[in-house]
Amino acid sequence: MIKDNQYTKYDREAAKILDDFLPDRLFDAHAHLFKQSFIPEMSAGGSCFSYRETADIPAYLEDMAPLIGKRNIRLNIISGPDGSMLKNETRTLEQSVAFL
Repeated sequence: MIKDNQYTKYDREAAKILDDFLPDRLFDAHAHLFKQSFIPEMSAGGSCFSYRETADIPAYLEDMAPLIGKRNIRLNIISGPDGSMLKNETRTLEQSVAFL
């Protein structure tokens, strides 16, 4: 769907169709918020994690606005899964969401 923070005309058409269907309050059960510096493997080379240096809550809301408008939304925040997190000495797992 999203690539380089751009929605296609099909994304916008689908959002328009669903607009009346969606409730005023939403819950995103799977929202990746991250800083690229804590997910070096995932943010390399054009992945969906490489379009933005930091994806925090304001950035998430900005990205989603074309699709959900000004609805009230709650998030289940998940960091980016990165191989470096398997190395306990890097501590990137703890740091990856500490900026939030």
